[in-house]
Amino acid sequence: MMNEAPIFIIYIVSSIVFYLPARWTRYAWSGPRFTPAKYWTNITYNIFFVYQHMRFIKKNSIPFYGEQDSSILGIFSLIMIIAHACAHTVTWDIKSWRSRKAKY
Repeated sequence: MMNEAPIFIIYIVSSIVFYLPARWTRYAWSGPRFTPAKYWTNITYNIFFVYQHMRFIKKNSIPFYGEQDSSILGIFSLIMIIAHACAHTVTWDIKSWRSRKAKY
């Protein structure tokens, strides 16, 4: 288990690092800055990483590493699939939940 810890950390950190641009483009390219080209760029990026995470869940294979059987990384991949699926650009302006005013 000890020799698997670096692989867990590398996989989780790299997945988060590759998710951050998708998260950024969701807010930066939505609303008045929305264009079909930006939309398709964002969708293509997200689909690529969703495919990578689905491949890990199905085949237990990490790109550039090989086989890695771990239910923890499988659950993390499922979470990242959902995160990438929700990180798409939209035509309306997105406000962060922290910037919304309370209604009470």
